[in-house]
Amino acid sequence: MIAQLLTVESTGVKDSTIRTNAGIKGMVRWDPGGWAMAVGKHIPMPAQTTIPGRIQLVTRNGPREAQVPYLHLDDADEEAADKAVKWARELVVSGVVATIPGGPEGIPPQLWPASVLRQEHLALIPAQGSGTPRTVPGAKDAPVMVSLRHAVAEETLRFVGRDPLGAARKASQRPGFPEVAGWDGKTALYYRAELAEWQNGKVRAVR
Repeated sequence: MIAQLLTVESTGVKDSTIRTNAGIKGMVRWDPGGWAMAVGKHIPMPAQTTIPGRIQLVTRNGPREAQVPYLHLDDADEEAADKAVKWARELVVSGVVATIPGGPEGIPPQLWPASVLRQEHLALIPAQGSGTPRTVPGAKDAPVMVSLRHAVAEETLRFVGRDPLGAARKASQRPGFPEVAGWDGKTALYYRAELAEWQNGKVRAVR
């Protein structure tokens, strides 16, 4: 959520719970009133800064100064500022999103949200420099995890009868079924490739 002044009315709710539930807040060009409203008076407000792109990341442990890319949206050169605003607007409405870092130093696929794993991985155009999208090594090759419900719906798992999902759940409790690879809330997730391999082995056994 991005707001110039995070008032209760701007959040669309009747109280300040949404601000309380925001675990990390990025404060830009803060003042005492805005700081007290968004962060609270219990966390000391640091001195303001005029350094472009400098923000305060606020968690329960307090504020920490951080640097973000300066896009020149308010550049003194009006021509440069106009170009920056046009570029930023095009990026926001393009539908291009950042890719979750993969590979040995990235986030393990079993920790990715299922909703992300079911979407095509896209790259984010760099904020500075050329307009060529950056790719993250290993992201596209990361194994996809699905729930039993999803696997039955897409027919990765196939069971006869009136309740194929119930049959899949019973099968998941038997020896030889693929192990749970991750969780989406309380829903168990499995690697789609392992489910397909198990299904193919089951079909061969029947034949």
